[in-house]
Amino acid sequence: MITTIYSIFGVLGFLLVLDFWFRRRYDPKEPPTIAPSIPLIGHLIGFAKYATGYAAIISVGRTEEIFAINFFSFRIYIINSRHLIPAVQKNKSLSFAPFQKQFADALTRPSKHTLDLFDTDHIHEITRVQLAAWTPGKDLDHQNVRVADTLMLEMEKLSEQISMQGSAVADFFEWTRYTNMIAATNGIYGSANPMRDPEIWGAFLGWYPNIMRHLSGYPNFLLKESAKARDKFLNSFSQYLQSDHSDAGEVIFARERLYTRDQVPVKDMASSQALFTVGLIGNLSPTVFWTVWDIFSRPQLLADIREELERVAVTRHNNEKEQIFELDLAALKSRCPLLLSAHEETQRTRFRHANVRKAMEDTVLDGRHWLKKGSMIIIPNKMIHNHPEIWGANAKEYNPRRFTSEKGLPIGRSALSTSYAFLAWGTAPTLCPARQFAATQILLFTALMVLRFEVDPVYGEGQWKEPKLLTGALAVIEPPNEKMDVRIRNRRGVEGLWRLKMGESKTRVPIASG
Repeated sequence: MITTIYSIFGVLGFLLVLDFWFRRRYDPKEPPTIAPSIPLIGHLIGFAKYATGYAAIISVGRTEEIFAINFFSFRIYIINSRHLIPAVQKNKSLSFAPFQKQFADALTRPSKHTLDLFDTDHIHEITRVQLAAWTPGKDLDHQNVRVADTLMLEMEKLSEQISMQGSAVADFFEWTRYTNMIAATNGIYGSANPMRDPEIWGAFLGWYPNIMRHLSGYPNFLLKESAKARDKFLNSFSQYLQSDHSDAGEVIFARERLYTRDQVPVKDMASSQALFTVGLIGNLSPTVFWTVWDIFSRPQLLADIREELERVAVTRHNNEKEQIFELDLAALKSRCPLLLSAHEETQRTRFRHANVRKAMEDTVLDGRHWLKKGSMIIIPNKMIHNHPEIWGANAKEYNPRRFTSEKGLPIGRSALSTSYAFLAWGTAPTLCPARQFAATQILLFTALMVLRFEVDPVYGEGQWKEPKLLTGALAVIEPPNEKMDVRIRNRRGVEGLWRLKMGESKTRVPIASG
């Protein structure tokens, strides 16, 4: 017993000495270093559990504008003042590109030739062609039509099941995730979409929960099953590229043209196209789920959004057999400010992601803070989204009308107190190129759920209780980490044929990020 105690103190003492030794190696011009609660490994444990969300946790109660933490000799600077964000955004020596290279290397093991392209303008060209393909117009319409058709079909299947059984009980998150996954991937990949195959979807689910472990350098022998699932998932996209996928979205072809020009091997090309699903499922699915959850868990908000939708976006027709309900997608995107505001407030209050940059050279930030070459810079978005100087005294509360003006209109980016007040779609110059595509799908799915169904919780003793969250997930919003069964019923008075009117091609969702 005594020997064990001495051993524990000996290990702690050794860790303290190492921790002190690594911290004293940094230049006094750098921001102050914050010691971990557990010497040497405390910050490592925090990032392992919460990923970049740990940066927001450790920032609570700190007064420094910027501070540093370290993993042995690796340095991370955490921005803790909103006033430094423009300086980070404008500094060209602070880049996101190295993380894209690291992500691709750790997850798909591409060839050296493909990895070297990340150090050229290739990666910026990829971003440009993606933005063009996802800008409102005929190419985005082509993708949106398939997304909408898939969502309408899934909703109709659910409604028919309820008509036969009286109601349906489902795990709300799992059903929402699958429905939005199949809709989004149909929109992008077309009728040859590999994710339609239940085995490929299963392989993805066998790999995705372990992605952070792959990125963190876990020993390979601990990730054998995950690696096997990953390989099956990625191989399905090699088969996809070699088959007829002529009805895929323009974003697929635009990327293929660049890959072909730059002589990217087919295997690497397929892996890159497959990684779309990581963002779609990891980011879109929890975002749309929580948007719907936040609305259905507030009866008055649910009633108000239904009234808005039925007033401006739904037209009723009668024929001899049934009622016909036509949902105007253009009106949904541009004339339903309460629905959009509720969605953006979900993003603001639940967002846990952090924006990251790498110092490509020794950098003096804002003329005062010296940052070492090779270090990481993290901007915890939660700190900005909860800041009372930006969002008022009730910044930590959910206010579904926060993103509307006094006249009830969307406030837009220009009305925000600063250009970096709302970071849910990233921060300039790396705003998510798919934001119009994703926002359209989120609003459409939410509108269909609100208009067509009643949803009541079975879990949580029949109450809309906040579930446990899956911390450390590769997602901008943490998904639930427990089963969330709900009972879904058809809403009375809206039985009939539902169809979609696409509307004007150039219509944008007026999201606050721009």
